[in-house]
Amino acid sequence: MAKRKRLGLAGFTLAELLISLAILGVIATFTIPKILSAQQNAADSAKAKEAMATISAAYQAYQQDNTVTASTTSASLIPYLNYVARDTSGYLDDIPNNSTYNCNSVICLKLHNGSMLAMRTSENFNGTGSNNGWWFLLDPDGAPSNRASIAFVLYYNGRISTAGKCGGFVTSNINSYTCDPVYDPSWFSL
Repeated sequence: MAKRKRLGLAGFTLAELLISLAILGVIATFTIPKILSAQQNAADSAKAKEAMATISAAYQAYQQDNTVTASTTSASLIPYLNYVARDTSGYLDDIPNNSTYNCNSVICLKLHNGSMLAMRTSENFNGTGSNNGWWFLLDPDGAPSNRASIAFVLYYNGRISTAGKCGGFVTSNINSYTCDPVYDPSWFSL
């Protein structure tokens, strides 16, 4: 041991190593869940942005092939949407009241990224004004999980936004909502 100290090679004691490991364990206990949560939020936000782009592109494609009127329904977009399967027996999360939608009462489309997009078949614009729009609901994990979904509004003029950022009042033949930031889940960022 004296020879090692002369060469400057003194090591750590077992107690020092254990204390260092305990400190690292405490730090990991606090940081790992936050890192995992941030990764999940980023993944869900990316799925939502992708769904918004898919809806917008489908509407543009529909407009090229058809004339959009006040009575055009959201179900008209189905042939133009890029989806994997249609689900008629599942459930997905609803916002902001932590309930679930039954895929028997709405159209649920499983997207290629694992998320689920829901829309009502009979919802039409009910007008051609700037506040007439269709509502869509996206559940990023595609199943009830207590992870909030996000609602989108596609307006007659082609603009799309989240329900929290739509800036005003939206109406269709089924829904009439006042836009509110409470509708956007905490994991979404634009």
